Amino acid sequence: MHGTEYGSTTSDHNGGFVTGLLCGAAVGAAIGLLLAPRSGADMRRTLADSAERLREKGRETYDAANEALGRVVDQSRRAAEAGRTRVEDAVNEGRAVFVEQMNSARSQDVDGV
Repeated sequence: MHGTEYGSTTSDHNGGFVTGLLCGAAVGAAIGLLLAPRSGADMRRTLADSAERLREKGRETYDAANEALGRVVDQSRRAAEAGRTRVEDAVNEGRAVFVEQMNSARSQDVDGV
């Protein structure tokens, strides 16, 4: 490949780190809430709020990953189309040269006979 290595960008590694960081923070927050002296209603409300924030962050992360995947798929399709076009052009050029050579050989046979 010429300077492009798919799947090994820094942003790919950062996504895993951020996901791990978010999960660790959520677990830490949940443990802290469970150990803190609060009433049952307060704790349930706090846990529900934390779960909703985590769910929203998960949606955002999913949407970002989905968008990035869409860009990679589009880029791959364009690259495949460009490759297919180059192959078709080369085949057509080869055919033209073949036909030209065949016509040249036939005219030499007619002239030589």
